[in-house]
Amino acid sequence: MAFAGSLVAIGMTVFEAGKSLVFPAISIWGSSAITIAFATLASVVTFRAISGKLYAWQSELEAELGRRRTAERRLEESLSKSLGEKEILFRELNHRVRNNFQILSSMLSLEATSIEDAEARGIQLETRDRVLSVAAARASGSRCAPRASGSSSARRSI
Repeated sequence: MAFAGSLVAIGMTVFEAGKSLVFPAISIWGSSAITIAFATLASVVTFRAISGKLYAWQSELEAELGRRRTAERRLEESLSKSLGEKEILFRELNHRVRNNFQILSSMLSLEATSIEDAEARGIQLETRDRVLSVAAARASGSRCAPRASGSSSARRSI
């Protein structure tokens, strides 16, 4: 094919940082093989430069993704540890409250044995029964205390 005296250009457009750059993929002025080779070489060099930048961006994005995944994993571990500590503290608090109710009930029963007046003893035992009722109500409420999911039968019943 002879293109003597004519100009043929097939180009590609590259966008970089808001600028549009046009590089000829094949540029023929006349039938010179040197011009074709130079245009093809320029396109290859341009393609390599563009793909090099793309690989650099991909590497930067993969590194950032790795940093974010690591930070997310550390945050999840920290939250899990904190939740475990709070559950332990919650169980300990419930245990101490149960013990306090038991001590109070025992003290009321012990004191009732030393009261000689039947009416006063009845009032003392009635007070002990009220304390045991409050303890039982609290125990049934603590069994359905909210967990990590945030739902509880106590909330639904109120």
